Amino acid sequence: NKQKTHLIWYNEEGPPTTKTKKVCLMGNSITAGEELRKYFYESGLNFLSSVPQRRIQEMILAMAQKHRYKRRFARLVGKRVMYVFDGRYIEVIYKAENFRHLTGVETFLSAKRFYSYAARKILTADQIGFNAKHPYDLCVRKVEHIGEVATMAGSESFLLEEIKTDTQSYKFGTTDLNFTLCMNKELDDQGNEKGDCFVVQSLRDEDCFSRSKEAYSVTHIFSRANDKKKYTDLLFLDKNADMNNLPQEVKELLDDCLLPQGREND
Repeated sequence: NKQKTHLIWYNEEGPPTTKTKKVCLMGNSITAGEELRKYFYESGLNFLSSVPQRRIQEMILAMAQKHRYKRRFARLVGKRVMYVFDGRYIEVIYKAENFRHLTGVETFLSAKRFYSYAARKILTADQIGFNAKHPYDLCVRKVEHIGEVATMAGSESFLLEEIKTDTQSYKFGTTDLNFTLCMNKELDDQGNEKGDCFVVQSLRDEDCFSRSKEAYSVTHIFSRANDKKKYTDLLFLDKNADMNNLPQEVKELLDDCLLPQGREND
């Protein structure tokens, strides 16, 4: 016989409703504390969440909304961004599954589910926690910085190369002097690099100049949708740069609408 139970289930369009759901085994092990918070969530006991949890929850929900907040992280999800610096360029993608790590919070939710819940506004305060490794004050600062990510992608910034922290190394990072987004290429199961893009893997509450080998001014920032072949939007142009002095390899990645007339094949 299949065991069934009644759970409180949340949706975007109305108040909680009661549905019959099958009990299934968790694919991954959860600590006792995480399991308790999961039980509180599924049982609808949201009044047990603390004020700090509710505050972080509200901030995270705002950052994950694509249409209502024009400068939020969600505006970059599904896009590819190209940074031009030092006569070179790198391409960066902002993945939904990296959002959870950038917030700094503790949660039993998987990375994909965390962002999905936040984007659908069904992430609850009981699904968010703090501890010595995930302190509340740092989480607040990180989530506030996430609200500035899209703004930094379209404004003056610096590109850092070879960043080393106490626990990790990153090939590149970008900073506006207030915080740093650290990037690496993804690796497959054999440790080989996947794809030609860098992925934002960490948000540091510092400028990271002292942790990097080199720092460069970003001269151009372009973006395009992942399903487009060429870059269609110019997000930032340094006051001392122009579109004519771009490396040829960069020009070949740009849509004709961004190239000066008569110079497409320079």
